[in-house]
Parts: sequence; C-alpha cells; structure tokens
Amino acid sequence: MTTKTFSFLLVGLFLTTVLFTGCKEDNNDPPDETSGTYTDSRDGKTYQWKKIGDQVWMTENLAFLTANCWAYNNNDANIDLYGYLYTWDAALVAVPEGWHVATDSEWKELQKYLGLSQMEADEIGWQGDEGNKLKSTTAWNDNGGGTDEVGFKAMPGGYYLGGGSFGLMGTSGMWWTATEDTEYSTSYAWLRQMSANNDAIYRGHNDKAYGYSVRCVRD
Repeated sequence: MTTKTFSFLLVGLFLTTVLFTGCKEDNNDPPDETSGTYTDSRDGKTYQWKKIGDQVWMTENLAFLTANCWAYNNNDANIDLYGYLYTWDAALVAVPEGWHVATDSEWKELQKYLGLSQMEADEIGWQGDEGNKLKSTTAWNDNGGGTDEVGFKAMPGGYYLGGGSFGLMGTSGMWWTATEDTEYSTSYAWLRQMSANNDAIYRGHNDKAYGYSVRCVRD
C-alpha cells in the first residue's frame, strides 16, 4: 500500500467517524412526533401528550398519588377522568421525571399560540376566548364544553378547599402553575381556570394549600 493510499484511507475513516457520531447525537434528540404517550414508571400509568406550538403538553390531568392530593369527593372513580387535586407544594413533587408543572409563562405561551395578545396574557382576570379551544367536548355541564381545537382536552375537575370541601366538578377546571405570586404573598401561586359558562381563561392566584388539577409540560 502506498503512502498516498494510506493517507486517503485515514481521511475517509475520520470523515466516517464524524458523520456516524453526528447521526448518533441526533438520534438522542426527542422524537419529532406531534403526539404520543408517556408511561410513568412509578405507577405504570400512561398519559397522552401532544405538541402544541413549540411546547409538549400532557393532554390529561396528572394522576400520581402522593401526599396532599385528593380524588374529587374522595371517590377514586373520579381519578381516571379528572386526575387528582393537589396542593401547590404536592404538585411540584408529584410530576414524573422529564416533565414539570406548567409555569405561568408556559400557559401564556399556549394562550398566545391560540390567539391571545401579550397584553391580555399579562392581565389578571378572564382573558380572550381561548378556553373554548382548549376545553374537551364532553364532561362539561350545561353543554359548556369547547371545540378542543388542539387536542388539549381540558377537563372540569373542580377544586378542593380543605376540610372535606369539594366543588364545581363538571362546571370548572382549575390548574396550578409552577409560578409563585411573590409580589402578592409567598403563600400564593398563579393558576388558570376554565368554566362551562365562559369561553375565556381566567388568570389569577390563590392559596397554595387549595387543591387544584395539574398539567405537565415536557422539560
């Protein structure tokens, strides 16, 4: 073998190694599907997820049993459809690996993707008509379901206020965000609410001790 031929072989081997390494790194990236399933290894529960804009959302409420969470009316039959109602602190530790409780900013991004302006998204109160695009077509009282335009399947899981007090299942869905409202009180966090009698989405805050639903976004 000549010196020139050997040199060409070395160059070819180097280029092949670089190309193979690059392909291998690409294969480690998250798959480019727009929807799929995730199985929580802790309890074997499988969740549906969907890519909406640049985010990947679970399209079901979190349903992992931990301390300080409740099935609506303490009836386990409600878990499959509505998930658990969590205190804010419990929600943060209940999420599976690779996911997190959606932040206030991530909810804003979702709402803006559906047509809400930045100015509206930053306000407190009922905003726009994007709730209609996120609400499931079933389970809402008084024909109050939405079009579920992006497959988010927002469910009316109600709330838990402590002391055995549950309310509004079928009429309202309330979700914690991972964001504290430190300007108001360190015991408060931001939330979102949807209602059977309103196409808007409510942005507000409340005491972290209350029990609300949780939606996860992929890390």
